[in-house]
Amino acid sequence: MIRDYVRLIRPLNCTMGAFGTVIAIFISGGSSISNYASGAVTAFLAMAAGNALNDYTDIEIDKTAHPQRPLPSGRMSKNRALYLAIGLFLLACLASLPLSIYPFAIVLVNISLMILYELYAKNNPAGNIIISYLVGSLFLFGGAIAGHMKSSFFLFLMAFFATLGREIAKGIEDVEGDRGKRRTIAVINLSAARYLSAVFIIIAVILSPLPYLQGLFSAVYLPLVALADILFIYSITRMGKNSVTLRYSMLIALLAFIGGAI
Repeated sequence: MIRDYVRLIRPLNCTMGAFGTVIAIFISGGSSISNYASGAVTAFLAMAAGNALNDYTDIEIDKTAHPQRPLPSGRMSKNRALYLAIGLFLLACLASLPLSIYPFAIVLVNISLMILYELYAKNNPAGNIIISYLVGSLFLFGGAIAGHMKSSFFLFLMAFFATLGREIAKGIEDVEGDRGKRRTIAVINLSAARYLSAVFIIIAVILSPLPYLQGLFSAVYLPLVALADILFIYSITRMGKNSVTLRYSMLIALLAFIGGAI
């Protein structure tokens, strides 16, 4: 039974989110050890809750796609998964209480959006926007904990637009499998999806010098983010063929953030 709970929350994924929060706080100027801990625990619990809710809402799909998971296999009831998700969301809120009002508010907004995504938005274009905000909000959360939300806002915008471009690009790759099942932008209008993905990626590239120009990062940031920008632009030429390039671009951009903040 414990193994099923672990599989439901996917702790490796949650640990990556907690680590990302630590990095976001560091990039935004740092904070106390207790704030680092509260931020990381909050992120872990919120992501664990989201994973449990995801399996709850996807049980019918998972009966075919992932029949070995706890819910479709029948090893765990839907109600138990739902109660676990609710409990973890509440614990995430409690873990964020030692932080200031702004991180706590971000946690409440993000939990609301995670629920909205799972229940209503995951199969339509609004889902892309919500996911992109949630990824970018990591920097808002870190900035709020560090007390430098204005500084982290540019990082939020870059992450938001890059993620939105990538989400639409993934939809282009999956367009044939999604027809009749999901109303992604690519399913609605493939040409518009290609255009929008390229536009959002270009916006992220245009924004990329701003953290350095604003004095947020050292010169170490520039060559790394330039490499990320080159890969971002290259990915546009591969639109609909391979979104992995975008994943590597975002990883290098994160390394640029870390390098620039050291």
